Amino acid sequence: MIELGPRARFEEALAGGRIELPFCTLCSRYAYPPGLPAPGCSQDPADYEVRSVDGNGVVYALTIVRRRPEQGGDCGIVLVDLAEGVRVMAAYAPGSLAIGDAVRLVSDTAAEGPRLLAQATKSADG
Repeated sequence: MIELGPRARFEEALAGGRIELPFCTLCSRYAYPPGLPAPGCSQDPADYEVRSVDGNGVVYALTIVRRRPEQGGDCGIVLVDLAEGVRVMAAYAPGSLAIGDAVRLVSDTAAEGPRLLAQATKSADG
């Protein structure tokens, strides 16, 4: 059996509707993107374990990539600080989020491949 790499394991979990990230038991941090070491960690990422995250977080930054309609239209990209203490990148519907918004990440399998999709839950201040 061929061992999947960190990115392939991440995408396989997303395809199954789960968000799983590499976790370093030495420094107690998640690593994102999968395959890179956790920030400031000296342990080999190959030794990380995989853990599920719940996907709840807050928008740190966002942008819109402008594209022509025949190229799929505008694409929103957001950085989310998850409750587990890791910052991840996801897609979002342009105009639906602002910095500081509370979001929930879900698995989006409708795109060309599985990806994270951020959806607003309520504002971070209430």
